[in-house]
Order: sequence, then C-alpha cells, then structure tokens
Amino acid sequence: MISGVVVAAVYAVIALTTFGIGERQLYDGGSAPDYAPIELSYNYITYTSGAVEYSVQASFDTERLNPDSDVDTAAAIADTVQKIRSAFEARGYAIGSGSNSEFVTATILYASDLTELDIMLGNDGYATSSSSAVVEREFWRQDYVIPLSYPFDGDEDSVLTEITALAMQIPGVTIEDVDTVYNFGSYYSTKTLESNAGYVYILNNGSDKSYIHEFRVNLSDEPGEYYLVQHSPNSVSAYIVLIVFALVAGGAVMLISGSRKRA
Repeated sequence: MISGVVVAAVYAVIALTTFGIGERQLYDGGSAPDYAPIELSYNYITYTSGAVEYSVQASFDTERLNPDSDVDTAAAIADTVQKIRSAFEARGYAIGSGSNSEFVTATILYASDLTELDIMLGNDGYATSSSSAVVEREFWRQDYVIPLSYPFDGDEDSVLTEITALAMQIPGVTIEDVDTVYNFGSYYSTKTLESNAGYVYILNNGSDKSYIHEFRVNLSDEPGEYYLVQHSPNSVSAYIVLIVFALVAGGAVMLISGSRKRA
C-alpha cells in the first residue's frame, strides 16, 4: 500500500512538472502579423488524424497591388497567377478548387498516414540518417531542439524559385512587396512542440486540425535560424526516482516488520 501511494505521488509530480507547460505563442484572435501584398507559401502539414500534406500556394492582394484599378496591372497580375498555375501543373501538382485569378494553391503530396507517406517516398525502413537535433536535458524533462531549413533557398530548380521570379515580373512590384512563408503544421499542441515562429495558430480542416507554425520572411530580408523545440519526459530521471522511492519504501517495510518481530 505504501509503495502504491509513493508511486502514485511520484507520477503525479512527474506529470505536473513535465506537462505543466501552457499553450504558448498561440494566436488568440487578435491582429494578425503585417504581411506583404504578395504571399508565396510552402506548407508541410501533419493533422491530428495522422494525415500528411505538402502544398504550395501564391496569393495576390489586388487592392494593394492595384489601388487605382488599372486594367493593364490587373491583367499582369492575372497573367502571373496563370503562369504560376501552369508551373504547378507542369510538375504534376493537384490544383486546389479555391484557386482563382488572385490566388492559386496546389497539393504536392497527400498521405493518409506516415506509413503511406513512406511508401510514396520510397522509404523501405532500412535507411539510416543522423539527426541534427540538439538535446537539452533537465531533471524531469528533456527538450529536442530541431533546426529547420527554410525552403525558399534559392535553388534554381525549385518551384519556389520559379514562382518568386514570376511574381517579380509584375510591373511596379518590388522585393518589399513579396513575403515568403514556410508553414510547418503539427498535430502536437504548443505544450509539446514549440518554435521560434513569429505566429502560431490552429488550422481546422473539418474534424482534423493542426497547429501551424508560420515562419514569414520578406523578400528584402535574409531568413534567420529557425527551429522547433519538442518537450518530452526525462524517463531516466523518472526511473531513478522510482527506484529510490521503492528502496526507501522497501526499507521502511522491513523496518516495520523487524520492529513487530522484536515486539
């Protein structure tokens, strides 16, 4: 009985210490961050159902890009959107139903779970890779700091490079008018997974949802160093504490037993 109480108490302490992290950086419905009139996004999203989606999109705020409703400017924007759409289609991406003359989105890949994703990517389960995560340990908790590569890396063959160049061809557009955005979506809440993203919000997709970490860089700026931080219990410390308490409890039982025999 004593051991049971001790074990329960220890686990309660571990739970409170490890998972007592509140939701952080979560968008609460206030003002969204400033954004440029042209937004080019790459999205890597995992949903609570386990589904995984890679997608890319381009959005043009015509009211800001063409405040005077100039016919030629409007035609240039529409032509650019069509060229971006064609670039997506040429790569075999599935164009989203909500695409129009000011916005186009395309799905690069969609998998119902990680197993299907491995099959689609040709992963056989035998490949090995070295993790770049840095482990930061505390007594009750350990954090995995995972660096992120910003997808708008200037690779000439990248579709992101191509659509950026197309956006810059619109007359009057400057680099300050273009935001590049990396949306990293996770089924983990910010209690478990944090980041240094400037903006985090919940994406609801029907019964599915995902916590989106938005990394936004204006084309006039250089990307910074971005990372995720995953929190997890320090199981080694938990086992040590359990063993110590078990020994103490066992010693107490033996002491009580010995005292009763002497009596």
